[in-house]
Amino acid sequence: MKLSKILFVLTAVYSFSVQATDSHKDEYNYDLVDKYGNYNFSQTTDATQSSTTITIDGVEIKVGLTAWSDTGGHQDNYIRNAPITDWQGGLTVTNNDGGDSHYIDNFYGGGDFDMILLSFDTEVILDAASFKSVTGSNGSNEVTIAGLEDNTLSKLGYNSTWADVAAFSISGTVGHYGISSSYESNFSALSAAKYWLIGAYNTFFDDSTNKYNGTGFKLQALNLELGTSTTTPPTQVSEPGALALMSLGLGLVLYRRKRRV
Repeated sequence: MKLSKILFVLTAVYSFSVQATDSHKDEYNYDLVDKYGNYNFSQTTDATQSSTTITIDGVEIKVGLTAWSDTGGHQDNYIRNAPITDWQGGLTVTNNDGGDSHYIDNFYGGGDFDMILLSFDTEVILDAASFKSVTGSNGSNEVTIAGLEDNTLSKLGYNSTWADVAAFSISGTVGHYGISSSYESNFSALSAAKYWLIGAYNTFFDDSTNKYNGTGFKLQALNLELGTSTTTPPTQVSEPGALALMSLGLGLVLYRRKRRV
């Protein structure tokens, strides 16, 4: 074996020993409600107090879920904590205007916006959602998602509006998406957050438009991933170990030369 080949092998072995190995991110499918109408979440905004736990990439994460809606155009523009209901295997929201409990929607000509708030005790990324059914159509503006800063919860009260909440959204997490014919929506949120809103297209989170057509859906499941990538800890090779490898290489070279003589 030539000297160059020996050194190449030793370099490869050494590099493999000291470099960390990146592990891929696992995507977790989180079913919010099963076909029997059983909820898979705790209704709380404080995830640390939640009794519901999911596991992503081996990390246990507590999660809470609540519903919120404004009553603009009928009573006022203030956000209220709204009841969560199950309708034929999908989550819906009942707001105070008209009792429209069959969908998470933005009906009534832009007066009301229903949204689900997911609270996690660890940062996650919202990748996609699936729905039980959809009514109405608005092209690529049917679902709004937004990651919120940790201090946003103080804005969810009787003196808050969606405009107040939107001001605390995290850069790189807000998006508006359509729903496919298979009742799925894929998101491109790049940043992570502990608090995520998902609901019917909400113009307060979109500076580009004030017009839309009414859309409603029944939320069934979400795809999530950890907010930060995980890596396998590097295997440390001590200096004596490295010297031993080099000594072995030189010994092989000398051995080969001696045999040739």
